[in-house]
Amino acid sequence: MLHLERLSVSDVVQDVAIGAAVDARNRGVGLAIAPVAPELAVEGDRQLLVGAVENLVQNALKFTRSGSRVTLEAREACGQVLIEVADECGGLPPDKLPELFQAFQ
Repeated sequence: MLHLERLSVSDVVQDVAIGAAVDARNRGVGLAIAPVAPELAVEGDRQLLVGAVENLVQNALKFTRSGSRVTLEAREACGQVLIEVADECGGLPPDKLPELFQAFQ
């Protein structure tokens, strides 16, 4: 059952950052969180949104080599909210593309 409510994107990003900071430190990866405009908000299910962003950040931390950095940014773009996670892992090797959507890959 969805629980839709107005969510502060800044609060969502901070919730994700708190959990990710420990993992980043343990992996030797820098975690950069860009400031989020306090008025930026979305309608959504808090648990689902936080879970989705956490998953993206955790994957970035998992596949980024020690000594590099993962960034999390949220901003307004063309009337929508854009939440972006970037890492320095170098991307998926071309020979692995066919495996991308296979279970357990």
